[in-house]
Amino acid sequence: MQTYSIHPIVVGTKVFDKGMMTYQHDYGKPYTIPIYCWHSEGGLSVIIETSQGRAVITGFCVIEENFNPPPAIRGMEMDVIPPGTVVNACEAYDILKRVKNMADILIPLHEPRFASVATIP
Repeated sequence: MQTYSIHPIVVGTKVFDKGMMTYQHDYGKPYTIPIYCWHSEGGLSVIIETSQGRAVITGFCVIEENFNPPPAIRGMEMDVIPPGTVVNACEAYDILKRVKNMADILIPLHEPRFASVATIP
């Protein structure tokens, strides 16, 4: 199987309310996200086989905290935080858990830490 490396391309940034990313958590807190260009159409997540395992670039608006919530959220028996804008929060929750479980390397669509990374992995 051929493997690939991922090169994040930042095409801009956006400052908005963090609660828009972390469904009902941290509303009122300004948050800056990078706008990446991953060359994928629509809202589909993309799976890429890399030398370090399966990488998943999410096709939905999330950050690392959506997949690894702080203790206050985990204390409410939530393993993940659905995105802030959803049609069905229960379905979004299940999708995040499924994506988290299928990835060796998780690349949330708006995660700031990838803005300064040249290659993944």
